[in-house]
Amino acid sequence: MKGAAITSDLESSSYGYNNKASDNDTNAVLLPSGDILNSVNWKMQGIPYYAGSGIISVGKSSAITSASNPSLMIGENKDITFKGNRLEGVTRVQSIPEGITVNKVVSTGTSISATLSAVGSDWKKWDKAKDWKKGNDRNESYNSKGVRLRD
Repeated sequence: MKGAAITSDLESSSYGYNNKASDNDTNAVLLPSGDILNSVNWKMQGIPYYAGSGIISVGKSSAITSASNPSLMIGENKDITFKGNRLEGVTRVQSIPEGITVNKVVSTGTSISATLSAVGSDWKKWDKAKDWKKGNDRNESYNSKGVRLRD
């Protein structure tokens, strides 16, 4: 059978005893990613629970809501403070654009202080005359391969 033996949401409490699953793509209770915000009991005995993709968080997920002076120039090292919720114990930062290196991360309750640096050797700044001649309306930064760098 295609798919999971059982699918469930994060708000449902599931019960069952002496259960078995076979001949499925996933012989488990498939759970979506998200936040568990209420009290739930997962007591489906005999079949494992499986988080198919993403993260399941008990309580509100960690999130960055603001950053102090988040701009960074090529060749610059800078401490940037990110604020948000559930940031205690954070030791690394993900989703960093190409060319940006995270040198240090310090968590202080509801904020993170990260020292970032921008590497200049792999960046290409917009060349107005050259790019306009090609018919491109580039107004962002591009790496050395001409791929647009994301925010």
